[in-house]
Amino acid sequence: MADPTDTKPGYRIVPLTVEAFRDFAKRYARSEEIGPIATALDKDGQARDAASGAVDLRLYGLYGCDTLCAIACLQPVAVRTGSDHAVKLDSVVVHGQMRQRGLGGMIVAHAFADIAADPDLDVTRLYSHAVHPATVKLLARLGFGRPPPTGAPLAAIDLSEKGAAAFNDSCRRTLAQHENYMKVQCTLCRSGNRRARQWCLPDKDKK
Repeated sequence: MADPTDTKPGYRIVPLTVEAFRDFAKRYARSEEIGPIATALDKDGQARDAASGAVDLRLYGLYGCDTLCAIACLQPVAVRTGSDHAVKLDSVVVHGQMRQRGLGGMIVAHAFADIAADPDLDVTRLYSHAVHPATVKLLARLGFGRPPPTGAPLAAIDLSEKGAAAFNDSCRRTLAQHENYMKVQCTLCRSGNRRARQWCLPDKDKK
C-alpha cells in the first residue's frame, strides 16, 4: 500500500511554462542522430512573444514525480479559408538518460489528442517537419504519412470527420500501452516496493 502521506504525484503530463520548457531544451535538445534539436523558443524574442501570448504555442511536460522527463511544443496555425487550424509539432525532447522508454511517443500522443479536441481551434490538419528517426516512427504509429524520400521532410495527417475518430483511437492506444504500466510502477516506487521498476531517474541522479 502506498504511503498516504506521500504527496508526490508520480506520472503526469501537464501544460508547461516557457521558462521550464527553455531550461529543459537548453540541456537536452540534442541527439546523436541529428545533433541539435531546434525549438520555437530558441531565441529570446520568440520566448517573450510566446510568454505574452503574441504567438500561440502549446507546451507540454511529462513528469515522473518532480522530475521533468520529456517536453513537446505544438503550434496552431490559422488556415486562410476560415476558422480552421493546422497544428505543427514543433519539437519533442526527451531527457538524455530516459530515451528509448516510449516517453516521446506518450507526450506527443497526449499533446496531439489534447489540441485536436480543442473546440476553439477546429483542427483539420496535423503536421511535422520530422527529421529525427524516432519522431518519424512515432508519428507513423499515430497514422501520419511518412515524409517523402526527397524534398521537405513533411509528415502529416488530415483530420476529416472520419480521420479524426481514427486519429483519436491511435492516440488512446499509444497512451494505453504505457500509462497504466507507468502509473503502477509509480505507486510501487513511492511505497518502497522492491518489485518497482523505476522508469524515471533515481533521486541521486536527478538534477
